[in-house]
Amino acid sequence: MGDGEARVRYVLAFNPEEAKRDEARRAAKLRELRMELERLKELQGEAHTKAHCRFASHPTFKRYLKQDRWGNLRIDP
Repeated sequence: MGDGEARVRYVLAFNPEEAKRDEARRAAKLRELRMELERLKELQGEAHTKAHCRFASHPTFKRYLKQDRWGNLRIDP
């Protein structure tokens, strides 16, 4: 990208082993997230609200979640 000496070249490579590890990690995180969301349904009142906010802003889990128009957390496929 770019012109002259400031030009930068990017090389993309596919690593099948890394792809398998990534898929396994994602599946494990989704299993954990499903369990946590089920546990969240059991909570009431302020405990539910705090747990809901914690998941919605969690650095790992938030990328797998979306909120519906009623404010419920759902896994975003």
